[in-house]
This record gives sequence, C-alpha cells and structure tokens, in this order.
Amino acid sequence: MLEVKTIAVNPKNTSQDCSNCGEKVDKELNIRTHSGPHCGIVIDRDLFAFA
Repeated sequence: MLEVKTIAVNPKNTSQDCSNCGEKVDKELNIRTHSGPHCGIVIDRDLFAFA
C-alpha cells in the first residue's frame, strides 16, 4: 500500500507562489491561468493549486 504524507501549510497566496520555481506571481482571483514569467510554466490555476 502506498503511504502518503500530508503537510499542513498556510493557504495564503499558495495559488500565487509558483510550484515550479518558487517565485510569487501576483494575480487577481478572476485570472484562471497561472503563467510563470520566471520559469515559463503555463497551467490552469485550479490544476496549479494541486501541483
């Protein structure tokens, strides 16, 4: 059986911190695509939240 470890984090700005490079990318809630200008990643914001 696969063991999964869960770590609690403060959710503030988690959809603005790039999971690919760690840089903060400010955006309003109506912007539904995450585009990382530092690393070039482009991903749907809802999918990005789980990355």
